[in-house]
Amino acid sequence: MTLIDASTRTVKETRPLNAQVRWLSNEQTYWDGQYVWTYDFPNNRLQAIAIDPKEIGVKRTIADIGTGPGHSLMVFPDKRKAAVNVAGDNALAFLDLPSGQVEKTVPTGAFPCDLHLSPDGRWGYIPERDQDTVSKFDMQTGAVVKTVSFPPNSRPYMLRVSRDGKEVWVQTANANTNVVLNAEDLSVLATEPAGRGPVTNAWSIDNRYSFITNSNDTVLNIFDAKTYKEIKRLTIGMGGSNIGFTRDGTTAFISVSQANSVAVIDMARLEVAGQLRAGTQPFGLIIL
Repeated sequence: MTLIDASTRTVKETRPLNAQVRWLSNEQTYWDGQYVWTYDFPNNRLQAIAIDPKEIGVKRTIADIGTGPGHSLMVFPDKRKAAVNVAGDNALAFLDLPSGQVEKTVPTGAFPCDLHLSPDGRWGYIPERDQDTVSKFDMQTGAVVKTVSFPPNSRPYMLRVSRDGKEVWVQTANANTNVVLNAEDLSVLATEPAGRGPVTNAWSIDNRYSFITNSNDTVLNIFDAKTYKEIKRLTIGMGGSNIGFTRDGTTAFISVSQANSVAVIDMARLEVAGQLRAGTQPFGLIIL
């Protein structure tokens, strides 16, 4: 894990973690008041892990949740429950964090490769990549509320719910598009081209912009969050992944997996302000 001083935009150090943090962002609810919760899947067996951000070490593990990969562990607003997609089992697992137990699993469509919640934790949204669908779940009961189809072989890959809970932004890995859905009924509000292999998005602190990264491209797409239109592209390196914004809104940091770096974006100018060296294949990135 590489530690960066966000205020000075400098790398402090890189430490061993004894786990592989596959995907983690400030768009996800990971904090229980003590630990950062995320996941790993050694030997393709999915497990939840709790990381102490001060000691940079794994303090708790909920093992053998199912067949990996996973992509998104989400802590509920009560800080006691969580859920994670179990892509290899076509399932969604519900976790009790204090007891370290899997409470239940419910079936999903083929290869659920992300999970994101509405701000109140009531609804969950999952892209089911291998059947080109997106489903909305009732997170209290685990029941499917609605499923909508995407164009064949578009492979909806990841998604994020807007901060007001009204929109779901979905990235399609093969169609190279960003699709905005109405969070209530999953109707399509907009479909716009992104880069090659778009993987995730994140909103700026002022909600003016939405950044979209691409796994098979060197570009970052900057979209107007209200019109859904792209307004700028920046070259950040191959394999942009997760995005974090400083609390004052002045700076964005983006993990760039194939460049082993973190791109620094000046938000006032919407320009690349620098590149910071990281460890091998950085994917997750959070600003604490």
